[in-house]
Amino acid sequence: MKFQSNIHVLSFLRASVNVASIVVFGVGLLVMLGWIMDISTFRSLLPGLPAMRFNTALCLLLMASSIWLLKNEEANPARNALGKC
Repeated sequence: MKFQSNIHVLSFLRASVNVASIVVFGVGLLVMLGWIMDISTFRSLLPGLPAMRFNTALCLLLMASSIWLLKNEEANPARNALGKC
């Protein structure tokens, strides 16, 4: 019984890693598009908050990409090395 509950917890955690990396990538991409296309609405997450900087959005993109590459434990070494850079 305990083994099966661990499988459910592990599958939930893997799914949440997938969702988190996609959401963070989307936020970073949206903010970067806001800076590139000069759309002030896209630069902040919520109205009234200060604008996110371009380099912060770039770091979010890189972080989400790294999480996506490292999510699979059995991935090939080149993918792991790219995710750790």
